[in-house]
Amino acid sequence: MSIASPPVTAPSTTATSATSVRFPGGATADLLCLGEDWITLKIEGELDTFDKYAIIDVLTPFVLGGFRRFRIDAEGVTFIDAAALRAFARVRWFLRRDGGTLEIVGLEAVAARTWAWLTEPTGVADRSRAALPGGSPTSG
Repeated sequence: MSIASPPVTAPSTTATSATSVRFPGGATADLLCLGEDWITLKIEGELDTFDKYAIIDVLTPFVLGGFRRFRIDAEGVTFIDAAALRAFARVRWFLRRDGGTLEIVGLEAVAARTWAWLTEPTGVADRSRAALPGGSPTSG
């Protein structure tokens, strides 16, 4: 049985000042900067399995709007589990497919190692994709 998070409205891509989004688990994402094809978000609080769909919901409109470089400032993240990290990894996979990037800075050491493991070319995410027709990211 899957528990779906309620939809989260993404910040407008025409915003001129910081816009804030609250995730289902209580964490917040603040839009700090927008450029021609880049965006910087600051995330604070705890991110877990209940936030995985909301992470994708918040980032997807920017991806579809042509943004290709994402910088996530996670210095204020106090907890992040593998499901939330995998949501970022899925967005990163789609960005990289079109020459984009997603960088997460400020993660605690343990979370940073998990992120590196998920996104390394020989990491679990790439091994899972290799087993699927078309090389699409794994579901979950």
